[in-house]
Formats: sequence, structure tokens, C-alpha cells
Amino acid sequence: EPETPVKTRRHDRACAASELVAWKATQAEVLLDQGVSVGDSYPLVGRQRECDVLDEFMKSCFSGKPSQASCLYLSGGPGTGKTSSARGAARAWRAQCPKTRVAEINCMEQLQPNSVAGLYLRLIEVCNTAGEQIQTSVTAKSPMSSLMSAACSSLQRLGGPVILIIDEVDQLVKKASTGENSLDHLCNLVLQPGAPPLSILMFANAVDLLIRACKQGQGCESLLFEPYSADQLRSIVKAKFAVAGEEGQLAEKALGRAGIELSIRKVAKHSGDCRHIVRLCEDGFAEASRQKESAEGGQEQDAKKKVLQSDNDPLAEVKHFPIGHQILLGTLSQSEKQDVTFTDLFQRYKAMLSRLKQPAASKMQANAAVSAMEQRGLLHLRKRRASRGANPDHVVELVVSRKSLREVLCEASPLLKHCFSDGP
Repeated sequence: EPETPVKTRRHDRACAASELVAWKATQAEVLLDQGVSVGDSYPLVGRQRECDVLDEFMKSCFSGKPSQASCLYLSGGPGTGKTSSARGAARAWRAQCPKTRVAEINCMEQLQPNSVAGLYLRLIEVCNTAGEQIQTSVTAKSPMSSLMSAACSSLQRLGGPVILIIDEVDQLVKKASTGENSLDHLCNLVLQPGAPPLSILMFANAVDLLIRACKQGQGCESLLFEPYSADQLRSIVKAKFAVAGEEGQLAEKALGRAGIELSIRKVAKHSGDCRHIVRLCEDGFAEASRQKESAEGGQEQDAKKKVLQSDNDPLAEVKHFPIGHQILLGTLSQSEKQDVTFTDLFQRYKAMLSRLKQPAASKMQANAAVSAMEQRGLLHLRKRRASRGANPDHVVELVVSRKSLREVLCEASPLLKHCFSDGP
């Protein structure tokens, strides 16, 4: 059939629309594709059992058969592999089923308000950024049924089955575990009319969250990530060095087997947080590289410095913190003393957020941030003895140098640089 100008324009528009859909990936999909390195493997080393559970859960969600569990809650302490396992499972499933879409939301960031309603509003925004911007009439005060319906429509426009990853989900739960704060509104999302095939992975540190915020038997299962054992940490180190080949051998030699074993036992005993071991391996690679350069330049004596120190250096992670956490640390570093009450810190933190024109934070968000930074070794929390009739409070004590902390924060965020004085 001969081509006509009208048919040609239609064909061009159809091709352009197809290319736009292929190009407009969600932010989570971009991160999944860009975050793959040579050392990444799935199932995760030391988490084979948990990854098998995730794979089976994906199959049950997208099998086309009614499933009692459309939502899986991953719990466990920091550094136990929850996030990496969830993302790895999503990446592995997309490799088998490329039409699957992925959306991810961190409940510690950009939720207004910080509730289930705020999560749905953020989900609508995330889905819309993956394609054509769609105007929606729902707000945080809209009925939950309207918010769920709008979220389903946004998920449907992604054009395929959806894996929804929700991090720090405990931030959505207030003291009351029913009504608008109940996580049942998330677990039941897949049951809404118009919802696409959906797999919901949500995780947080709290082991008892489902008991507090979700009715029993409402379509959500749980998976506990135990702290890594010494044997599992050894396996992680061995795998990282093995995949790097000759560089891995040099890194292991630079660290020394005795030093590696000491660090592994220390981490296994105190926290089971594998991030410390991952940083240890990175230190080994960096030290091996310095030794190689020094040997080539004839300066072998300058290479052996501070190999294991960064394993205990919490400042190394500050640059990766969300801006809200960095501002909170900056507020604490400006205190005249190393310790301050949480109430006083929170008031000054709110003032700092306002000064920097950042979104306001709730007391629950600040408390969660302080707890997270305590686990990373930046500060210490202790109970304050209250006088009779007074409300109990906590004292937040900075365990790193205020000067060093400010230097790291200035490098990490130009926004904070002009806020610091030349104090001690």
C-alpha cells in the first residue's frame, strides 16, 4: 500500500511514543541498572535462604493465581542485607521478565505528610515521572479509598507488572496501629480494582511492626534477616577478593589475614553489620593500590597507613547520608558541648531546617535519624535522670570530633558550608 503523508505522520508518532515508553524508566529501574558492578551477585553471599524466599514470593505474586500474600515485610537490624536482597530479587526478576516495572520509595524522604496517605501521594508522583505527567485531584486529606484508586491508576500506567519497594516503612506508623495509620492499606493495594499484577516488598528494622500495625492474616508475610555470623562474614570477604582476581589477592595481603579475622570476629560479636566488612575490603583494595603505586615510584615506606582504622571510622559514611541527617549532625556539631538533650537538639534542628529552607521534620523522624546514627557509631544515646514529675529525656552525645565532623559535612554538602562558624 502506498504511503501517504497522513499515514507517515501516524507511523512516526507511534514510533516516537514507543521509544518514549522504552526510554522513560522509573528512577528505581535506573538505579538497578546502574548499580550493578562486577562484584555484585545474586543470591547474596550468606543470604541464599532469604533470596530463595524472595524468588518464590515473586513467583506467587505474578503467577496469575490468587495469592494470600501480596506483601512481604523484611525485618532485621542495619547491615543485614534487606535492601540489597530486595533490589537483587527485583533485578533478577526483571532479567527473566523485562516488562516488569520497579518503583521504590524511602519513607524517610520526601513524604508530605509522613503517613500512608503521604506514601500514596509520593507513589503517584514517582509513577508519573516515568512517563506522561498526569494531573490528579487527590490530596493528603482525600479518603483512603480515593488515594488507593489514584495509586492503582498510576501503577497501571507504567504498563506492566510492578514491583513496589518501600524502605523505612516503620516511619508511616504512629502510636495508633489502626485506621489511617494501618499498614493494611498497603497490603490490600493489590486487591483494588484496576491494580496491575503487584509485588510489594517493604522493610524496616523493627521485627514486631506487623503485630503493631497490621491485622493478622491480611495478606502480608514476614521474613527476618538475622545478623551476619562470623562464617557468613568470612564468606563475604572471600567472595569479594575472589571476584577481583589478582587485585583481591593484593588487597588480602595488604590487610593481613590476622587483621581481617580480628575485624570479622569483632563485627560478628557486636552487630553482625556487613557494611563494616564491605568497607574493610574497600580499604584493602585502596591500600593495595597505594602500595603498588608507591612500589612503582620507589616510595614503599609511605604506603602502610591506617588500613584498619576506617573500619572504625563512622565519618566515612556521612557523605552518603540524606541531607536531613547531615543537617541534624551539623546542628549537633555546633553545640558548645559534646552532649545535648534530645529536646534541645530537636528545637535547634527545626530552626536549622527553616533557615536552610528545607522541609520540616517531625520529632519521630528526628528520633529515628538519631537512632540510625547511633548504630553507625557517630553518637551515643543515654537516658537522662529526670526530676520527680518531669518528663524523661535522652542525652545525645557526639563521639567524634566536632571539627572533623564539620569538615566532612562541608565536603559532603555545600549547603552546610556557610552555616558553620570557626568554633572548636
